[in-house]
Amino acid sequence: MISVDPRKLFILFCLALSPYARAQTVAVAELDGHIGDQSGAGIPNVQVKMIQLATQQPHVTVTDAAGRYQLPDLPVGAYRLEVNASGFKNYIQNGIILEVSQHVEVDVTMQLAVFLKGNPQLLSLEPMAIV
Repeated sequence: MISVDPRKLFILFCLALSPYARAQTVAVAELDGHIGDQSGAGIPNVQVKMIQLATQQPHVTVTDAAGRYQLPDLPVGAYRLEVNASGFKNYIQNGIILEVSQHVEVDVTMQLAVFLKGNPQLLSLEPMAIV
């Protein structure tokens, strides 16, 4: 009868499975940044959404009291960033490409939205030249 040390058998088993464990690793990246108003002040409780274009899978977070946000462990690929804050125009940025182990910072300055009574059209608050 052959005698086998159980510890050696366990080590051999673990080594045999290690390539399979590495194959299950998902390539990820991280996105973070600051959402602020035109003065640079952070806007709290703003919804920040990264939508993976290949799957349309949303990854959502909310800004903290200082207007900072973080979306860790995003699968690599192409994304669209959407930021929605009450009283501000919606912000959309296309063409964000995340690569393996990449850390991307995207800061957003929100533009005020002004509504007329009963009219959902947004007005521009840009200064006008008077001639």
